[in-house]
Amino acid sequence: MSTGGKAVVDDGKTPAGFGTAAEYMKVMGNVCANEPEFLLPGTPITEAVFRLLLANSNKAMTLAEIQSGLTDAWASVIYLKNLTDEVLSRMLEQENDYFIRRAPTRRRRRSTKS
Repeated sequence: MSTGGKAVVDDGKTPAGFGTAAEYMKVMGNVCANEPEFLLPGTPITEAVFRLLLANSNKAMTLAEIQSGLTDAWASVIYLKNLTDEVLSRMLEQENDYFIRRAPTRRRRRSTKS
């Protein structure tokens, strides 16, 4: 967590800060995501996707949105990492330390109006 994020969670009373993982994720998404070093080009892809999801309020993103977000964040890099659908799909299908996985697709209900 960034220095700015730590300042928000350190209430001075509780040794480890304040609370639940959801609260920390909210701080990382709202405070840390605005700092320039939040998503550096050297960040491994899985961690970068995790950070991108935090910055997106932990809401599901399409592969195209993930690719666009990482490409924008790493625009200054001469040799961009491989962010193809195949690479990102493989990352989503494998177990990882961040518990990132493909979001289930919801089927639309058919209208029963006659």
